[in-house]
Amino acid sequence: SPSGVVRPSLVYDPKRDALFLFGGWARSSNEPSNELWTLSLGTRGPKAWRKLQPELSPPGRNGAVMVLDTTGDRLLLHGGDGGVHPQYGFTPLDDLWSYDLALGEWSRVESKGTPPEPRWNHCAAIDNDSGRVFFFGGVGYTAQEELVKDNDVYVLDLENMVWAREPSSTPRPSSVQGAALTLDTRARALLLFGGLSNSDTGESGTSSVWIYDLEASRWAEHEGIDRVYRRAHTAVYDPNGGEHIVHGGETTRIPGNYYERGEPLRDTIILSLTQSH
Repeated sequence: SPSGVVRPSLVYDPKRDALFLFGGWARSSNEPSNELWTLSLGTRGPKAWRKLQPELSPPGRNGAVMVLDTTGDRLLLHGGDGGVHPQYGFTPLDDLWSYDLALGEWSRVESKGTPPEPRWNHCAAIDNDSGRVFFFGGVGYTAQEELVKDNDVYVLDLENMVWAREPSSTPRPSSVQGAALTLDTRARALLLFGGLSNSDTGESGTSSVWIYDLEASRWAEHEGIDRVYRRAHTAVYDPNGGEHIVHGGETTRIPGNYYERGEPLRDTIILSLTQSH
């Protein structure tokens, strides 16, 4: 089985009824992993991990985003932290990779347009109906050593592999890292939950949930949904029940400091756009 790692990328593939896990950082290692593992959930008896060994693999990373493109039958991997940097402590990436699930091969994807700058701990959600991937948040720095901590929505058009930055709207969520982004297929909206504030001052996080209307390109804030400020949690959308399920993570303590550990959280929150539990 894969080593115990922090901040890996994990995707569920309903076609194969299997999980795919990439990267992460083992505490005993000096660099992040570039291993790809799969776990078949449909088999009877004990479940067994299997390490996939393509000839070409992306560089190792943690804190990357990975989504399943059902139309292209592939995994899409973006960004992350490539390892220790002597000045900044981490090495944010901006590369885009595709893993062909049928062929079992990785390939570097060339894209055009206005891509997000290098970052890690960002979040993403894919809309397979429209062939678009939405990205938000994270933190990094540019080749000119400028800090990256924007609060823009970036969109990748999968048909033409073209990036675009959505028009700004007010109000809008502040810049965060370690948040969760899910797509509500019924309401045609994105739901942004939690995250560590990238600001050097003020609150360390947010208890609000932000809804992004995909048709109007407009944010709306719903205050006080969470009882704590959390980051590094897991969130998925259940299309059958129309619910967003958020689990775990840890509390935020110091704004802008991802390495300051918080208290682990074990609760589960279920949300819809009409009610919360």
